Amino acid sequence: MKFQSGQPRPAGAGRKKGSVNKKKLLRVEEVLLAADLSPVDELIKLLPQLQPKDAARVLLELQSYVEPKPKAVELPADEIQLTVVGDDVSDDALIRALDEQRGIQS
Repeated sequence: MKFQSGQPRPAGAGRKKGSVNKKKLLRVEEVLLAADLSPVDELIKLLPQLQPKDAARVLLELQSYVEPKPKAVELPADEIQLTVVGDDVSDDALIRALDEQRGIQS
């Protein structure tokens, strides 16, 4: 709904309390540049000290800043027909079933 002059703002309108404004972000960036610090470089230096699971999580997070995320692809429901027998189906079994449906050899 468009804001109308003279009417109160809707509940929850405006910036949330504690959110960082543009000025503060620019100051943080200036301080990092002046100190010749790069958060990404510092994280990369720490990777050897991390457990493999934590290092992988850091790398996955950094990847989102380097590569675009793939877009979701919707498939029409009438194109996918899966028959599941039993109530305990593993991820591998579901992937094989989908691949078979799509005509992909594994």
